[in-house]
Amino acid sequence: MRMKSFKAVFKQMFLQKVKYIHLVLLIQIITIIFLALFSNKGREFNAVLSEVGLTSTVIADLAITTILCWQNERINSSQTWQLIPLASSAKYIANVLSSVLGCIYIFIIQLLINFILLLPYLSASPVPININNLEYGVIHDYFRLCVSLFLLVLVIFIFVSFVNFLSYLIINILPTNTKWIRLLVIVVLTVVATYIFGYTSTGSISDWLKPNVQYIIDILIFGSFDLWLINKYVESKIK
Repeated sequence: MRMKSFKAVFKQMFLQKVKYIHLVLLIQIITIIFLALFSNKGREFNAVLSEVGLTSTVIADLAITTILCWQNERINSSQTWQLIPLASSAKYIANVLSSVLGCIYIFIIQLLINFILLLPYLSASPVPININNLEYGVIHDYFRLCVSLFLLVLVIFIFVSFVNFLSYLIINILPTNTKWIRLLVIVVLTVVATYIFGYTSTGSISDWLKPNVQYIIDILIFGSFDLWLINKYVESKIK
């Protein structure tokens, strides 16, 4: 692999991950069609189709986030990727950002899919829909939701890498046959992170700023640890 620039590495990482995104989207579309056909039960088909589309979107997003986390750590732990003549910190940043771009990519496609599924339902509505009549508050709240989701997935990717890198460090420090300790560390950190993220995510729309500031702080803290760990410990262990 003769990729020396950040852009080339970023592109290659994204292309590797987009295959899984297309697979998840394909499964989602097949699921929507199947459930809409066989879960009608006398209900209006358009309503069932839009409902299944929204529900499957949430499940697909959880699935792709998990897959991208796995891909991130697979790349971080890959000797082949580490041999690329580019700084480890730059490869780590490219890895995380390519996953974030993957989330944005699937989000846009899912948005289009759900819009298409909702078109028959909206056209049959007795109340005419005029996009020019949308309230500023609705658009504003939707924009804030997108920002929150962007920061949240960034926190998830960075924190998962932090747990993985820290487990490498523990294995290096402690005696051999300590894989169960690594597993214990992962479980403990995951429980703590779930509590913290759940606490900072609670609140109404008016509390939007609080969790997002916390997300930014988490990104800076855990991101800094990740860059330090991958340069000092992880790279040497992989090699």
